[in-house]
Amino acid sequence: DASSPFPQPASQLHSARCALLAAMGPVGPAAPMEEGADLNELCARYLPLVAEHEGWPPEKVDHMIATGEAKSIVMVLAMLMMQDGLTEAQLTEKIKSGHVSKLLRSLQDRTKANADPTPQLLQDIAEGKAMLGKVLEALEPHLDNDAAGFALDLASGSTFWPQNFARRWPRLKVYCSEHSFERHAVAGVEFMEWSLEQFRDSPERDFEEIARRGAQRRTQPSGVEQVSLLEHLWCPSRAPFPSAEDDTRASWELSDRAVDIDVVSESWTEVEHLRGACRLVSCANLLVQVGYRDPAIWRSVVRSAAGMLADGGVLLLYDTTEWGGYLDRASMQKFCEDEGLALEVALHAVVGPSDAAAAGARATMALEVLRKRPGALRQSISGDLGDAAAAAYFKSVSRLREEGNQFFKMGPGQGMGKAVRCYRKSLDALAVASSRGCFGPKLREVASRLESNLSAALLDAGRPEEALLAAKRAVHWDPSWPKGYFRQAKAHQALGQVDEVLAATVLMQQFEADPMVVAAAQAATAAAAAAAAATAAAFAASSAASA
Repeated sequence: DASSPFPQPASQLHSARCALLAAMGPVGPAAPMEEGADLNELCARYLPLVAEHEGWPPEKVDHMIATGEAKSIVMVLAMLMMQDGLTEAQLTEKIKSGHVSKLLRSLQDRTKANADPTPQLLQDIAEGKAMLGKVLEALEPHLDNDAAGFALDLASGSTFWPQNFARRWPRLKVYCSEHSFERHAVAGVEFMEWSLEQFRDSPERDFEEIARRGAQRRTQPSGVEQVSLLEHLWCPSRAPFPSAEDDTRASWELSDRAVDIDVVSESWTEVEHLRGACRLVSCANLLVQVGYRDPAIWRSVVRSAAGMLADGGVLLLYDTTEWGGYLDRASMQKFCEDEGLALEVALHAVVGPSDAAAAGARATMALEVLRKRPGALRQSISGDLGDAAAAAYFKSVSRLREEGNQFFKMGPGQGMGKAVRCYRKSLDALAVASSRGCFGPKLREVASRLESNLSAALLDAGRPEEALLAAKRAVHWDPSWPKGYFRQAKAHQALGQVDEVLAATVLMQQFEADPMVVAAAQAATAAAAAAAAATAAAFAASSAASA
């Protein structure tokens, strides 16, 4: 029956049994199956019982059948019948008692924990490359080449999209995110972290050569070998090309900003410091994965994502249109208006059939860009944050800094990597706070201390080049503070730069010993702070006038 979920002969059950038994370990002798039994019959007879015991909604069962996920369940049922010679009544009892559910979870846990993530990464890259040109083209009217600020990618998976955003707009500080409830090699946080590592450790970063091979593939599609994961990502077609050092540093910073976010929850704690500050929030293929759970789940995601956007920021969505009116232009615009999200649909395009459509469901994939109206955020905060809001920003910066200190005390290893992440995020929180007029004259002092901490953590994490850059920023923010020069000396020492070590040490000793040098540096710092405050005030006045 070509229309049935599993048009396979009964003989397939025997090969399936072999695979399952190999995964589950030794079992007793097999018993013959009833003549004529096949996967379709078992599915129709017993899958509803499993769904009833698990509390699955009909939408999930339909989704499992369409994607082939139900086949593994039916194969387990077939194995039980063959292994134990169960009657229908006995199998029904095992389902109702939860025995089958326990067996399924055990098998799934082993499969997920031991799966090779490489095929999933390559599949995600192949699917992403097919859409890359359209996605970047949709964003470029809203993000110029020098776009700066923050970006947040939701449900990042293989991190293909944040990898491309970080390279296309190198001044954007891009956060990628995932969430998982269990250990899973090909999904969730573990898969995201592994994927970040693969891109970060890619052996070739000669982007002029990568661009040359890319052009050759366009004119001669066959016979050009791909040697690097980075060849799958966006790359400038002509000079100037990024240096290998800059791209490696960008890859590390993307890892430093990886966060755990459950996008369907009401609170996104790990990126709360970016609220109202993101130039870009993106989310791809979320409902393809979880739409069957709750067809309206997209509403909370869009609502929370809108709160992360800065004035004029854009929300990029690429997903199936199968669930609950998601990515239907009229439905999306009405939802945004009803919720008061200050979002307007700037682009809507149907880009092809979804995987569910290929399996028989009536669904397509759509690409949509929603833009936050300029002035919306400014109106919501009335231009004056007040003491309470300033205190909240200060608390966020301090909390992340203290978490970093605790990880730093754990010493080299995993704790040092976590310390780097906390200090990096604390600096990001400080940047957001300063853009809202918080901290005032203390801004430069706080920034210099945070950069110094980051430099120390980077050095202990084995990243001396980045440690030196952080130390230089610490000196920039507070030239009168001797410890910034000490951090520079330590980084130069790790890099084997003897002359620079001596120069930084001399400066450190001058600031420690000569009050006049300290006073002059402090005066210069104060003048720079005053100039920055005047510039910020002029910008605020100009923005208010234009609003």
